[in-house]
This record gives sequence, structure tokens and C-alpha cells, in this order.
Amino acid sequence: GNLHGTSIAYRGMLIFIFYVLWDFGYYLMAMIMNLVSASSTGDPTLITIMVLLFLGTVFALISGIMCYFRTRQYLTSRYAKYEMVRLWALFFMLSVLIGGGLTIASYFLLFGEAFSPLYIFYMLLEPISMMLMSIVCFFSVLRLKSNY
Repeated sequence: GNLHGTSIAYRGMLIFIFYVLWDFGYYLMAMIMNLVSASSTGDPTLITIMVLLFLGTVFALISGIMCYFRTRQYLTSRYAKYEMVRLWALFFMLSVLIGGGLTIASYFLLFGEAFSPLYIFYMLLEPISMMLMSIVCFFSVLRLKSNY
């Protein structure tokens, strides 16, 4: 889509951001119960990771909403500040990367010894794919300046 001058790639990026927002919104509800159960274990490492993951999810939700709206407004020429679009995309990418890394760390702390390596690999596929897609979204926003 980017090579032919169409906005198909940017629409796909916006769909991904909307999916991540929906996923993080749902994840935030479950995160509250995970935070309570982690605090009942008394493990300070697990509690710290879960609190950071909760705060990272809130930040990813806010930065994702702003990235979605500002990119959509920029594509329809209702917003002219490309630097702010790029900044929100950077915040979104960083929050997804940090959140994905903390998710992987919490999986290893919680389930490291209990499951087979194949099961752990399947659990890691979603966070890793979301991290890679957030990087792709950021680079798509960087390319946005030359197309519009």
C-alpha cells in the first residue's frame, strides 16, 4: 500500500492500533484481578512487575488512543502537526514494547517451571507479535510524512 501511494497500509495500521486498544481495554479489566492475586503472594518482584505492567497498560491505552486519533486526523488533513503524530506513535510503540517485555517476564516468573517449552512458546507468540507490529506502525508513521 505504501509503495503505490494508496492509504491501504495506513488503514491497516489504524486497524491494528484499534485492535490493540480493544485488547488493552479488556486486559486492563483482568489486570486488576491479577494485581490483587499477585499482591497476595507476597513476592516483591512479582508485585513490582504487575504494578509496572498495569501502569504500562494504562499508558499504552492513552497513547494508543491519541496515536489513533491524531494519525486519522493527519490522514484526512484535519491535523497538520506531523511531529505530534510521530511523538504519539513513538509513545505507543514504546509502551507496547515495555508492556510486551513485562508480560514475557511475568510469564516466566509465573509459569516458568510448570509448563513445557512448547506451551511457553505459544504463550509468547502474542506479545512478541504485538511488539513487532508496534515497531512496524511506528515506521509507517515515519513514512507518512513523505506521502502526505
